[in-house]
Amino acid sequence: MYGKALVFVLLLFALCSAVPVNLSINIAGGAVYVPAQEVVLSLLADNTTGSTMCNFSNDGVAWSAGEPYSTTKNSWNLTSGDGLKSVFFRCTDDGSNYSNVVSDQVSLDRTNPAISSISPGNGSIATSLRPDISATLTDSGSGINSNLTVFKLDGSAYTADYNTGTGKINYTPASDLAEALHVVEIEVYDNLGHSSFLSWNFTVDQLPIIGNVNPENNSFTKSKSFTISAEISDSGSGINQNTSNMRIDGSTVDVTFISNRMEHTASLSEANHTIILNVYDNKGNLATKTWYVAVDNTEPAISSLVPADK
Repeated sequence: MYGKALVFVLLLFALCSAVPVNLSINIAGGAVYVPAQEVVLSLLADNTTGSTMCNFSNDGVAWSAGEPYSTTKNSWNLTSGDGLKSVFFRCTDDGSNYSNVVSDQVSLDRTNPAISSISPGNGSIATSLRPDISATLTDSGSGINSNLTVFKLDGSAYTADYNTGTGKINYTPASDLAEALHVVEIEVYDNLGHSSFLSWNFTVDQLPIIGNVNPENNSFTKSKSFTISAEISDSGSGINQNTSNMRIDGSTVDVTFISNRMEHTASLSEANHTIILNVYDNKGNLATKTWYVAVDNTEPAISSLVPADK
């Protein structure tokens, strides 16, 4: 009889001091990324009692002080610095017999996304009336949330194309922009709500236009002295008369600006000549035109008459 009682007592003691089993830990509800160092832990364990104590660790070596088992730990601090983090969990029945250690992982992401490689560059000149406007959006953590990205041109929001592979956001105006200063604004978010904002400007200023030239390209003239001219215009910043120039056969010549024309009175030898016109606007944009003219004032000769003149 005493033997049976002893067995019963030992069995009851074993049951009361059983180590918790089937532990599990879940960080932030199973999130892949978290935006803050402080997280909530969801916990489960079987075979627990009122005396069950549990510990936590960020490395599986240094453990926190024991605390009563609960299915939720409302505050646990991950190690500092962005990147992949681990949290370890164990329980004990009496402080000496511990359960198996279980763990979960999550990535800490506290870094804002980045905006780079803008085009046209800040303060630059765009010669197209419909320039491609672009930037590269990157995020080393949770990734770019393109649904929240805001693109504005001169204060108005537009839908820009986003390439998830390259991270490039691109917008081409559907109609011509004015030859003036334009402001671009981009606001970008990652999947955790971190955001970045960038504003820059560029100026649209087309190249100067070189129109009709005189003499025409590949033409001939008998006179050695004649006027070389070209029609020039610029609807943006205007023609810069100080830097615009004309070169004949490699040498710069004096020019006169008359209304919308650029002229030079030439005195050239009887030969083929190359004319190069460089027209600058006041923003430094350059338009160039090259053409050719031949001076020929020698009458053709007739010789070797057959039959000979008598």
